[in-house]
Amino acid sequence: MRRLAVVVALALSCVVADVNAQLSTHSNIAVQNVQVICQGTQPIASVTLPIMSGDVGRPGLLYIGMHDPSMSSAAFFVNGAWMAYQGGLFPVNSLVSGLSNTQLFVPLPPQLAGGGWKLYVGYGALSAAAENQVQAAINAINAAKALNVNAAVGAVDPNHYRRTLMQSDMTQAGKYGYVNTGVEDNPYVCQPELGGGGH
Repeated sequence: MRRLAVVVALALSCVVADVNAQLSTHSNIAVQNVQVICQGTQPIASVTLPIMSGDVGRPGLLYIGMHDPSMSSAAFFVNGAWMAYQGGLFPVNSLVSGLSNTQLFVPLPPQLAGGGWKLYVGYGALSAAAENQVQAAINAINAAKALNVNAAVGAVDPNHYRRTLMQSDMTQAGKYGYVNTGVEDNPYVCQPELGGGGH
């Protein structure tokens, strides 16, 4: 994990992507039950991501991300590893068929988290109205193709469209929250012999 964190840190030094530009509102989620668990020298954040009552049971996407102190670089936790954000749609941690309060376990790379990087978790839900938008787009494309089979009609990727709508739901409704782990100011939290607090 230490080697991976170094690789991520080096990759991020070349990336300047302002995640904050995509967040059009302030955070409306208060994460719960935040704890830092140590597995050897590896700090792992345990956190409960609360889901707003109107979104419970809806399809959704979960996001786990970090940004540097200047908010010029970011990384997302995907498939068990941290990856540099290089623009475009946010990398997704997981797809959920029915959203509910979720406990997340996030390994924190000490070189990033201990260097002032802030951890956030969030989610975007696919509302019934958003799914109707997707279906309307599919129907419009099919109707245009039926009118003229030789016309060049752009295709719609329904899953990409859904993902876009779910990310917009998170960013525009503020469905994300800061996770105060304490690690961002103490890279040795799991190494008390080096001055960390130990948990």
